[in-house]
Amino acid sequence: VLMCVGVKPNSEIAKNAGLETGQRGHIIVDKFLRTSDPDVYAAGDVIEIPDPILGGSITVPLAGPANRQARIVADNMLGRSVKYPGSFGASIIKIGSLTAASVGLTERRL
Repeated sequence: VLMCVGVKPNSEIAKNAGLETGQRGHIIVDKFLRTSDPDVYAAGDVIEIPDPILGGSITVPLAGPANRQARIVADNMLGRSVKYPGSFGASIIKIGSLTAASVGLTERRL
């Protein structure tokens, strides 16, 4: 089984709008998923989120966290004050009867 993970964010519109982006091009957001412009929110594979374990920031290009982020962005746009708690980036793949999972920190992150 070969599992390939890697995403290059399409953040040109954000850069052109003057939003802060990280070293790899992801949009920087705070715990409320606000960008460097407090009136603009971002969610999904294009963002860097605060790392809930080590501090700093990470990217988690997975559907589950993106869905949760979108719901939090909607809540915050409606005037609520909901923090995104972060994500550990757990993923599972199943092919036929074989199931594999991944969670935790890489040696490089430690």
